[in-house]
Amino acid sequence: MHVPNLPNLDARLLKFAAVTAVAAVAFGFVISWLGQPSEFESTASISQFDETIISHEQIVIHVKGFVINPGVYELVVGSRVIDALTAAGGLKPGKNSGDLNLARTLIDGEQINVGASAERASAVARSDGLININTATAAQLEELPGIGEVLAKRIIDHRTQNGFFSDISQLGNVSGIGPAKYADLKDKISVS
Repeated sequence: MHVPNLPNLDARLLKFAAVTAVAAVAFGFVISWLGQPSEFESTASISQFDETIISHEQIVIHVKGFVINPGVYELVVGSRVIDALTAAGGLKPGKNSGDLNLARTLIDGEQINVGASAERASAVARSDGLININTATAAQLEELPGIGEVLAKRIIDHRTQNGFFSDISQLGNVSGIGPAKYADLKDKISVS
């Protein structure tokens, strides 16, 4: 009977064990490295998380007029007039949206009268002779003394960014409306 040379067997076994150990460590390192999110993936996840939080903020609007289900609706901040019409079940058969800008971003607390013409809305808004700075269009604001296209846009932008004016004196917070211009306007405007 032949007995194998044990020192050669031990050396080969030792080499095999060493190579296997190095390969296992390398394999573990590669798997660990591949499993970590890249910097881009981490940023994307954070951005998606932020958008999810933001998108849960709500505004409340009142839709009336030529819609199937008029009423008060909660919509996501950044919603547009078309979203309000959809929430209210859409237009009644045979009716149209009138002069509404369907792409306009909604403001919390806003009332949308679907189908009301600009002339009728203007007459309603000014039945007391005052222009409501919370609901007036740019054209209506431009009817005020000293308010041109630029200031009308600033008033609407301020209203969009900060919500409705709770008092007419807040009009002074709009860039370009100082004490003198406010004094000219205060008896011609309202917030309701």
